[in-house]
Amino acid sequence: MVLHVMLRKRVLRGQEYIAYGLLHQLHETCRDVIRTVLVPHSRHHGWYHLPDEVGGTTIGCECLAGLTDALSGPPVPTVAQADQALERIVRLTGWIAPHAVAALSDEITAYRFYQSQEAQA
Repeated sequence: MVLHVMLRKRVLRGQEYIAYGLLHQLHETCRDVIRTVLVPHSRHHGWYHLPDEVGGTTIGCECLAGLTDALSGPPVPTVAQADQALERIVRLTGWIAPHAVAALSDEITAYRFYQSQEAQA
């Protein structure tokens, strides 16, 4: 959520290069969540071996499809696309680690409320 608020701010300010970097970090966060939950003892880092490690299960294939969808978007997002990126991470995390999303439900709700107030301002 911290990366998301920073990304939204940079998009709104027209700071495309910084927004590009933050979107990439958000994609890396999505990848790291997937790998950490599905392959917690992986010896690999980054993008190497991700399809081999994660793609062997149905849920892993669904996660990879979501990640692939994210990576096919534009390199510099609109605010709506930035919002979709965060929702994708929350949704994927909800599939593979529902206990984590449940534990953070108050924080997620508060953040969404904060964003709605920002949009109205």
